[in-house]
Amino acid sequence: MHKLYLYLSIFIIGIGSIFSVKTFLVKENTVSQSTLVTLASASVAPEVIPLASEETLLLPNIDTTVAEDPSTTTPPTPVHPARVIIPSLGVDAKVTDVGITEKGLMDVPKNFTDVGWYKYGSMPGEVGNAVLDGHLNNGSTIDGVFKNLAKLSVGDSIFVVGDDGRKLEFVMKESKLYDRDASTEEIFTKDGPPELRIITCEGKWLIAKRTHERRRVVTAVLKGESEG
Repeated sequence: MHKLYLYLSIFIIGIGSIFSVKTFLVKENTVSQSTLVTLASASVAPEVIPLASEETLLLPNIDTTVAEDPSTTTPPTPVHPARVIIPSLGVDAKVTDVGITEKGLMDVPKNFTDVGWYKYGSMPGEVGNAVLDGHLNNGSTIDGVFKNLAKLSVGDSIFVVGDDGRKLEFVMKESKLYDRDASTEEIFTKDGPPELRIITCEGKWLIAKRTHERRRVVTAVLKGESEG
C-alpha cells in the first residue's frame, strides 16, 4: 500500500514537472515571438519620399564667390574727370568743368563733342552723385556726344579717366526720362553711395525755348578702379 502511494506521488510529481516545463517553454516561446515581432516592426523602414534628381537640384550659373566684407574693402580714390569712355556707344570724349548758368541751370559744354562735369557736385568715385552732361544734337543736323545715350543697356560699362591717369569703372543701372522742369533734387545729391548721373536732352525740339522738351538721365554705380 505504501509502495502504491509512493508510485502515485512520483507519477503526480512527474506529470507536474512535465506540465511546468511545457508551460515554461510555451511562455518562453511566446516571449520570443513577441520580442521578434517588436524588433521586426522597428526594423521596417518608414515610407521614403524620393528626392528630386540631382540634375534637378543643380542650379545653373550661380556665383558662389564669397562677397568681400565692405568694412575691409578700401574704396578707390575719387578722380577729377578728364575723359569719359563708353565702349558700347563708341564714346571717348573730353570732359570739361561746368558750373551754373545765370538762370540757375547746370551749364553745358560749348561744343557738341565734349562732356561737362558739374564742378560744384561730387567727383566721380566720391560719396553722392557725380553729374555729367552733354548734347544730344543741335535740334537739326549736328549730332552730339550723347546722341545714342538712350541705347545704353543695363550692365554696360562707363569709364571715367582722371587727370592723373587713373580710371574708374561704373556700371549702368537704370535710365529715366524727366520733364525739363522736373525736380533735380535726387540727381544732384551729395549723399549716398558713389554713383554717376549722365544727362542729355530728348524728345521734341522746342523752337521758342531752343531746347528739347525732356531730359534723359542715366544712373551708373561704381564698380571700382580699372586697370589700364
